[in-house]
Amino acid sequence: MRNLRILLSAVVVVLSLIGLSGCKHTNIYDQPEKLEANTTLVSIPASGGIANVVLDVNRDWASKVKFKGESKNWLIVTPDKGAATVNTTPIQLSADTNDGKDREADVIISIGSKTLTIVVTQRGMEGE
Repeated sequence: MRNLRILLSAVVVVLSLIGLSGCKHTNIYDQPEKLEANTTLVSIPASGGIANVVLDVNRDWASKVKFKGESKNWLIVTPDKGAATVNTTPIQLSADTNDGKDREADVIISIGSKTLTIVVTQRGMEGE
């Protein structure tokens, strides 16, 4: 009887190990690079404000802003970089009041070999 219990216990352990070996933990880096956004065109009013963008990115990422025209440093990206995740990542694009002319910038999000450009425009008080 004792040998039967030991044998049954051993069978349970072996079957449990077989079951566990069938479970695979998915490594985010085993997946192809993914870089998407819920929008790639953003407009901020002349009075200023915040635009929310949601990134779907599975690698460490960083952003840079390429300002077009004469106006520089008017757009802030928060956060401006992030870690790889299986969750979506919200970012905010913010600008103060624009008393001047209309302005535009490209927010370039980069991961590995991929880039995504979000075009941001802001009307100016002179343009209204």
